[in-house]
Amino acid sequence: MLSLVLFVYFIVQYALGNTVAGWSSLIVSVWFLGGLMLLSLGIVGQYVGKIYLEVKHRPRYIVEDVVE
Repeated sequence: MLSLVLFVYFIVQYALGNTVAGWSSLIVSVWFLGGLMLLSLGIVGQYVGKIYLEVKHRPRYIVEDVVE
């Protein structure tokens, strides 16, 4: 999301003529790819966490009494 905000900011700065050639496209692409990697790492972390809880072999519920 922040890379999109920076992208709009850099377009405005380009229109005003306050840019260094190539710098803005490099920064926006680095921020976008960094955010994409963090998002995918978070998704993998959620998946691994759910696997960890399932591997503990704990029951999903606790039986209080046995009814005969």
